[in-house]
Amino acid sequence: MTIRSVRATGHLRAIDAATGKLSLSLSVVASFTILLFMFLVTTDVVMRNLGFRPINGVTDFVAHAVGACVFLQLGSTIRERRLINADFLMGDWVARKPVLANGANALFYAAGAAILVVAALWLGNDFRKAWTTNEFTGAVGAYQIRLWPFKFAVAFGAGFAAFEAARIATVHALRAWREAVAGGLRAGGAWALAFWSR
Repeated sequence: MTIRSVRATGHLRAIDAATGKLSLSLSVVASFTILLFMFLVTTDVVMRNLGFRPINGVTDFVAHAVGACVFLQLGSTIRERRLINADFLMGDWVARKPVLANGANALFYAAGAAILVVAALWLGNDFRKAWTTNEFTGAVGAYQIRLWPFKFAVAFGAGFAAFEAARIATVHALRAWREAVAGGLRAGGAWALAFWSR
């Protein structure tokens, strides 16, 4: 291994550590947001039942916060390999056909990354419109909730999830390539041994 390759590996590990911290931070923000709207919903229900004035805008806040929380945690879900997959099929492939397993995973995550890139671009444009037009939900004079923070969270979460999916697709593609090369070398060595031992 050359000095250049060691430095490149160190840079990749540093990038992976940084993205891991960012993934954890986004999950923490989403978790605290969930706790916040659970508290708001509970307080609103209690105040309504006791005859006090309800909290304005709780339903609108929750409606937009749920989507933001989902996308903020999507990158962490992809990073921790917690997406739904066919374990009954993939488990056998990993044990018996590692090249096929890694190739299938690479295609799966690459397709996910492509879809998320398209989504992130569309959502980013939606955020830009909300920012420039100062879009809000609610009623003038009663309550107004600006929508750009929610739309920014959704767009950023989709972009980060696309990055994570592309990173994992690259890892599986490299593993498939190494397994294929190693398998080819093993097959070539066995053929050469059989040829010269005749």
